[in-house]
Amino acid sequence: MSDPLQEQQLRERFQEMKRDEADSAPSFSVTCAAAYSKNRDFSRAAFKWRLAAVTTIALLLVVASLFLLQRPWPSGSEQAKMASLSDWRSPTEWLLQTPDRQLLNSVPRFGEPLMRFESSPMEGKTK
Repeated sequence: MSDPLQEQQLRERFQEMKRDEADSAPSFSVTCAAAYSKNRDFSRAAFKWRLAAVTTIALLLVVASLFLLQRPWPSGSEQAKMASLSDWRSPTEWLLQTPDRQLLNSVPRFGEPLMRFESSPMEGKTK
């Protein structure tokens, strides 16, 4: 673009396009007023829907609480079943019982050996 005539023509064309766009665009105040009225209408509708949702949730909570309050409490046999379930032990619990488990469950003390070995019957014999 070293030709000054071409540069001038480009500038003129861009200015012309800018004027055309400015003439066809609505004014800012009209656009802002339209957005404000749509927002106001939407907020009224949204408020109605929110109020309906909150009322429905409150009604459901009241009905659920009344239903739970009228439910009979567990009898003695049902309480015994619940207690037996709380005492349940895993059938594979024995797999967790490892040799020298006390090493994992205790804090070592200075001056005491970590492991105690019983003397073997072969200890006193020589070849």
